[in-house]
Amino acid sequence: MPAWLPDFYALEQAGAHRGEKMARKKKDEAEKTRQDILDAALTVFSQKGYLRSTLNDIATAAGVTRGAIYWHFKDKVDLLEALSDDIGCCHDTTHEEIIAREPFDSLEELRDKILHWLVDIENNHRLNTYYKFIYYKIEYHEELEPVLARQREEKRLILKAFEKDFKQLQRIGQVKRDIKPAHAALMTSVFVKGLIQHWLFDRTAFSMKQTAPVLFNHFIEGLRPQ
Repeated sequence: MPAWLPDFYALEQAGAHRGEKMARKKKDEAEKTRQDILDAALTVFSQKGYLRSTLNDIATAAGVTRGAIYWHFKDKVDLLEALSDDIGCCHDTTHEEIIAREPFDSLEELRDKILHWLVDIENNHRLNTYYKFIYYKIEYHEELEPVLARQREEKRLILKAFEKDFKQLQRIGQVKRDIKPAHAALMTSVFVKGLIQHWLFDRTAFSMKQTAPVLFNHFIEGLRPQ
């Protein structure tokens, strides 16, 4: 090929490369906008509550248009569900992993996993902001029924996972025989939820990192055989 003729293959490859680069840039920008909206939703929901928060409030906080929100989310309920999924990723262990894992082989293993999860909430501002909103700033309304139905199902599955733990722990002699595994699972869930609610209500009352291990040790001692 004469040197003065253009290399059409090279030009085509360069054009394709630019196209791929632009597509990646647009995808990255879209993902950043989506995350900005989720961050803004968490801030607005935590300040105003769910029902008093509007998509306009969230759009303003995110620095985007209302149309940008509708590009990524169907409505406010869909946005809340997406926020819940996003928050779940802040934990080292997601709900799905809790449900799917193998049963624990010792009470200490169960304790340590739950304590790690609790300390995550204390240390991670995004997590504790979300949980305070869920426990204290959300007004349950019929439009939230899909969200509530999903939460109920997740809680049932998590309780089932804990029940499997206690069946296993009872089988190997680490838990009293006169405690039903389902009851032990429910007690554990109530204990953990109560601890979170109490800490969120008054964070100066105790340190999750320092106090939760002491309380949890007393709790599991009540489950051990004498």
